[in-house]
Amino acid sequence: MITTVFLILLILATGAVGAGCVLAKRAGPVVPFAFIAAYVLVMGASTFISIRVFDMVDPKFRAVWVKYWLDLAWPVETIAFVPSAICALLACWFSRPLTQRDAAASLGVYLFLIIFVPIGVKWALGPYIGQGLWFLVGVLALLSTIFFAMAYVKRVAESEQHDLSALRDNSDP
Repeated sequence: MITTVFLILLILATGAVGAGCVLAKRAGPVVPFAFIAAYVLVMGASTFISIRVFDMVDPKFRAVWVKYWLDLAWPVETIAFVPSAICALLACWFSRPLTQRDAAASLGVYLFLIIFVPIGVKWALGPYIGQGLWFLVGVLALLSTIFFAMAYVKRVAESEQHDLSALRDNSDP
């Protein structure tokens, strides 16, 4: 059991670092690895707020909620949504960012969506579909679709803008 969990964690970590390296070739090394660090910290803050502020913790853990947060909630939520972070990095690479600022802006939007799309889906559809593996798979598929659709739209818009500027340069005065 422990070796299976360790293998899954190793695969997810390798996927995140690998996707970060792929994007680093295009946008520089700082942006993707800053995104990974921000992802881990934002997931920690999100779970902290949901546990402490909204008191969404099992009653048997109320006395030791910090230990519950550090030992269970933060790592599990972070690991559960690592595939969406990997998709965000790959979608940013697919969109062909021209500068580090462009890549950072795209990844910032993706990070915002990683936090708030699951909350919205849980609020809207939670009573109907419950929370479990299928809920997680559905949210990850939805996030991946949104990321790559945004990247495709950005890529097409940049290519059309490039084509228009090329036409202007070649036109007669």
